[in-house]
Amino acid sequence: PTEAARPKPTLYTLVAALIGLAIGVALAFLRDRLDRRLRTPGDVEARFEIPVLGRVPRRGRSEASISAFNESYRILRTNLQFAAGRDRLNSVAITSGGVGEGKTTAVIQLAVASAEVGLRVAILEADLRRPALQERMLPDVAQPLRPGFSNYLVEEMPLQQVIHATGLPGVSLVPSGPIPPNPAGLLETHRAHGVVEQLLRMHDIVLVDSPPLGVAADASILASSVDGVLVVVDLTASQEDVVADAIRRLRAVHAPLVGLLLNRDRGAEVSRYDYYLSPKPKRKRAEQRLAASSGDGASQPASPSGRRA
Repeated sequence: PTEAARPKPTLYTLVAALIGLAIGVALAFLRDRLDRRLRTPGDVEARFEIPVLGRVPRRGRSEASISAFNESYRILRTNLQFAAGRDRLNSVAITSGGVGEGKTTAVIQLAVASAEVGLRVAILEADLRRPALQERMLPDVAQPLRPGFSNYLVEEMPLQQVIHATGLPGVSLVPSGPIPPNPAGLLETHRAHGVVEQLLRMHDIVLVDSPPLGVAADASILASSVDGVLVVVDLTASQEDVVADAIRRLRAVHAPLVGLLLNRDRGAEVSRYDYYLSPKPKRKRAEQRLAASSGDGASQPASPSGRRA
């Protein structure tokens, strides 16, 4: 009689492993195809061909992390000075594709960085739908500052009455004011289009906190009143199609789009600024790490952009 076939556990194990590997590869490929998040500066630059003017790391609690965070906005301030060639950017609107990508924080930090070099800064809180700037900038002020931007547009009061001190040297704030029933309609008025120009008569630079482009058309309306528009991209959350739609909206109205700001960029963590931000006793170790990573014995300092000096 024919001998019964014996089980072949090795073969079965090999086949099962190959099937599992194939399924894993297929799932990883599918995940990458469905995940439309922009994860790296390379992803952003390759997709949109728009200059990246700043890379902001996550802000931690350590002194080094906070210093790196602040330094990233000083670099942004400098890059904005050259973004328009010979023309100076005296007014910049900062927006994003979606909610929660960091545009309001960017406005505040850029204002602080600008005031550090002696500029008189006016912040215009033009997000008349979900204003959050005062809460983040002045957390100790319990009541909303009044009058505000919407009061100026509706009641035709003098602009000086809606400009408030912030406690930060050189930085003034025009708060949003009461939320109006039709923000887009107010922003299309003659008074709205002239407010930036009037603020520049009293300040060196005006920073506009604009609503997200994916929420309403308000930011597109405001774009015609400023010298440049900066779009914030959150590398932990921003979806490619949302950012693409925001850029499309700006280009449709011929907005002066000057560049992108990458927020929560893991590639811009403390190590990029270690040489400049570390206390002097630590700089020797920073130089040694830089020399090791370059593959030679030279200990040239790295610039904030990561290039050799």
